[in-house]
Amino acid sequence: MGYTPLTADELAELGIHFNQMVEQLRQQERLKAAFGRYVSEAVRDGILW
Repeated sequence: MGYTPLTADELAELGIHFNQMVEQLRQQERLKAAFGRYVSEAVRDGILW
């Protein structure tokens, strides 16, 4: 990620976890798009969920 919070309080921790969540959602969308090129939506959703 490359981001280091300036503090170690709850808001910094919240920011770190939020950024991790955003990255995971982006990765999930990339996988979804990649699978969508080769298999049907039903097969894709069965594999990814």
